[in-house]
Amino acid sequence: MKKLLITSSIIGSLASSVANAKTEGNYVGLSIIKSDIEAKGNTISGVNFGNNPFLAQDESQVSVGVNYKYAYNFDGIYIAPGAFFDYTNVSTNGQVTNGATTTFDVDYRYGLRVDLGYDVTNELATYVHLGAANNSYGNTWSFNGNSSSTSDSETATTYGVGAKYSLTSNLDVNLEYEVSEFDMDMNFVSGIEGKQEFEIKVLRAGVAFKF
Repeated sequence: MKKLLITSSIIGSLASSVANAKTEGNYVGLSIIKSDIEAKGNTISGVNFGNNPFLAQDESQVSVGVNYKYAYNFDGIYIAPGAFFDYTNVSTNGQVTNGATTTFDVDYRYGLRVDLGYDVTNELATYVHLGAANNSYGNTWSFNGNSSSTSDSETATTYGVGAKYSLTSNLDVNLEYEVSEFDMDMNFVSGIEGKQEFEIKVLRAGVAFKF
């Protein structure tokens, strides 16, 4: 009888722990990401040429990312500041009417973000997030056998929405969507400088380990 009471007490404690599960503490995540890059308008020597005159193609790439966050919970509403690194490895090619070709590459992104979320149920939570990402990029121009290259980085605002589901008290699965826009410097073979605007859309699916 005593053993039965002890066992029942342990089971009751575990059940109570699951029932009162909430988003708080340390989380380390690993994600599969799909990055879509789209060329927008650009400016050359101070002149705005409108939407994508270089005919750069929209491209996408599947890669991986890692992240960390710490969540503070206030009766079901939580705030989770954190950091992330995405190996985007996405590129797009373009061509100008005079025969010049260009390649734009976004190699990786890293930054800081804050999630603002709500524990809908014991297992399900939804959230929005806002952050800043440093985009490492490269740009190569080729024309009449000559070429020029630029590599640099640009910081841009990121924003998006997401949801997570707790499989156990220490393991979550998550899905989120994120958008960011930034300008990439361009150095033409002729020495003329310009900027190309890009939009990156990221679909991220992953797991997070709580400790």
